[in-house]
Amino acid sequence: MIHLLKKLTIGLLFIIALFAGSKLFLLGWYVFRGHYIGSEGVSEYIASNNLDPLECNKIELNPFDFAYPSRGSRRSGCIHGVAILRKDPAICQLLMPSEYGIDCIKNTLPPVEGPEIGINCEDRDNKMFCYSSYDALLAHNQDIVIDFTTCEKITDINKRDWCYIGRVRTIPDEKDCGNVVLNQDHKDFCIYALAMKTKDAGLCQNIRHETRRMACEMLLTEY
Repeated sequence: MIHLLKKLTIGLLFIIALFAGSKLFLLGWYVFRGHYIGSEGVSEYIASNNLDPLECNKIELNPFDFAYPSRGSRRSGCIHGVAILRKDPAICQLLMPSEYGIDCIKNTLPPVEGPEIGINCEDRDNKMFCYSSYDALLAHNQDIVIDFTTCEKITDINKRDWCYIGRVRTIPDEKDCGNVVLNQDHKDFCIYALAMKTKDAGLCQNIRHETRRMACEMLLTEY
């Protein structure tokens, strides 16, 4: 009985050694070829060193790691991360056509420059509702309300701009961005909102901010 157990133990150890050896060989082969084991930090490395986003396709699964996501998912996630870090929607083309690619493009859009009107804003019932602060958000108190039917009466130029942008974004027949005057980025954002609403890629050419213009054109081309 003891003799049999010894044989079984030796056999099991031999199988483990074969398995581990092949995995170690594969791991070494990945490293030798300059591939990345796993995906953590690869996006940041590629973006910060200005490397080709296709470097993401060198991501390999750790031979000893059986966890998900898959190698393909990690490579796609890497490309998505590089695009966002560089704010470059052109990189997202590597993920198209897919919903993930569209999400990638949207996430490269720059924030709107100029005075803020609040946080977590939403359009509802011909109005724009925003929280003025994080405390207001925690209290569920949407204490900034802009009524799209009264834009002409708003004296604060920033809020008036957002009122007109809200009209363009939500009212089907509203297509005039001429009343948005505070700065060019507000105008660009209004034109972007109009292009998205009407699905008119030709409008994107009027956007001056290069990244927003490119994202606008790519999104409408894919739609």
